[in-house]
Amino acid sequence: MQLRLLGPMAVINKGEALALPASRKTRALLGYLAAEDKPVRRDRLTHLFWQVPDDPKGALRWSLSKLRGTLGDDAIIADRESAMLDRAVIGSDFSRLKDAVADLAAASTEDLEQICTAASGSFMEDLPLRNCEDFNAWRIAAAEDARVWLDKACAELTARNLPTHPL
Repeated sequence: MQLRLLGPMAVINKGEALALPASRKTRALLGYLAAEDKPVRRDRLTHLFWQVPDDPKGALRWSLSKLRGTLGDDAIIADRESAMLDRAVIGSDFSRLKDAVADLAAASTEDLEQICTAASGSFMEDLPLRNCEDFNAWRIAAAEDARVWLDKACAELTARNLPTHPL
């Protein structure tokens, strides 16, 4: 399964787009967990997304259950303290880009071509959230990182594809 975060969010499984949860916060939670790529404390998640409701922990549990319903039980690893996406079950274009740019010399030309051509917009472009200023600040910073990384990946790809001429 692949999660597209560079442009309109989509989850692709065996070539088919899955229906994402209707809740913008649940979709934003999915993108956040994918981009963080590590266990995130539940109190951090409730702070980012659910400061207003009477039961922020319940809202987080509900969103995690919706994500499990969409992605499968194995995609979400959660305990009483933290939650994360299992990268072995669902990968993301954001993580793939980040990994490629971390070592451009080792990235294959084919991978760089796929990364550069698949990016159809900015990071989580369709997910600004009202009353979630800390999340929005994080999303804007991550979008800028992704833009810089994509520029580097495409510049590397262009440099590799330039013909070399003897002087």
